[in-house]
Amino acid sequence: MRASLLLCLLCLAPSLALAQNNEARAREAFQAGLDAVRAGQWEQARQHFQSSYDLSPRPTTLINLAGALVQTGRWIEATETYHRFLSQAHTGPAAEHRPAAEEALARLQERLPKVRVRVVDGQVGDRVTLDGRPLLAAALTRDLPLDPGDHVLVLERVGQPPVRMPFRADEGVVREVVLTTTPQIVPSGPSETVTPPVGGGSVFESPWFWIISGIVVAGGVALALGLTFGLQGGPQPYTGNLGRIGLD
Repeated sequence: MRASLLLCLLCLAPSLALAQNNEARAREAFQAGLDAVRAGQWEQARQHFQSSYDLSPRPTTLINLAGALVQTGRWIEATETYHRFLSQAHTGPAAEHRPAAEEALARLQERLPKVRVRVVDGQVGDRVTLDGRPLLAAALTRDLPLDPGDHVLVLERVGQPPVRMPFRADEGVVREVVLTTTPQIVPSGPSETVTPPVGGGSVFESPWFWIISGIVVAGGVALALGLTFGLQGGPQPYTGNLGRIGLD
């Protein structure tokens, strides 16, 4: 019996040592993330918090990671990370941060840019991609949330050159983009007529066609959230809350 117990302990020793090593490395990465935040180095903070979570998946690390994702323009990933935190933080110290995470998530969702894609005279076999990723037909019936910044829509139709449309997603704005392979004139007014390039180039340089329809501003409340973080000893060796990081 004693020999069997000793053998079991010997077998467990390497895994326990690995877990302790990962925990120590996770704490170091977490602290490095906090130091990067204090220095305003958000991309480094994001990388450190991600490394910390990969080594030791603590919910409180997720809320810090979400805040850093917001600051680096990865808003879609930030909303997913806030949701993941809320799905895990039901008890213990992490649950104390739920109200802050819920508030940050709600305000972030209000400010997410969205694109409304409309294909004129769509045909069977049409393929629409957004930043290189195919869009399902169902996606063309709703507003799609985006990270702020530059994006590209492409319409591919059998037997015709692809139509490529760069556009910019702005905070709190729903932008409707109409795609067609048929040259058309859009009346002046709420819509803006632009000429699209075929397969590449500047949107203002091609003799083809194309448009971005009117822009709808969805909400105008600036998202200004505070910043808190901390370190604690004991059973929960590192915690923090960058969940109230927002848009300045």
